[in-house]
Amino acid sequence: MNPAEDKVALQKELILARSALCRLRIRHEVSALRHNLSWREAGAAVAGSPAARDALFLLAAEGIGRERMARWLGQAGRFLAIAKFVHLALQMLRKPSAEPAAQSPS
Repeated sequence: MNPAEDKVALQKELILARSALCRLRIRHEVSALRHNLSWREAGAAVAGSPAARDALFLLAAEGIGRERMARWLGQAGRFLAIAKFVHLALQMLRKPSAEPAAQSPS
């Protein structure tokens, strides 16, 4: 073989060796991850993510129907409005008045 073909053959062997090494590293990392990760931890991490919560909400909305979900959300909005109103009213009742109470002469 001429030197150019030898060089190409060596480069090919080097690339194949690097590829094999990378595959072995990936297998090792996946194996380590498998041993350190439990289903409970993975489930908690997924359930805690905002994207998963949105997806579960959308699945629930599809499962129970749009009309029923709209009714539930409407009721929840009304309950929240009432709760905020009651909270505001209680705060106003608890707040001491700005004017001092007039004392009657005794």
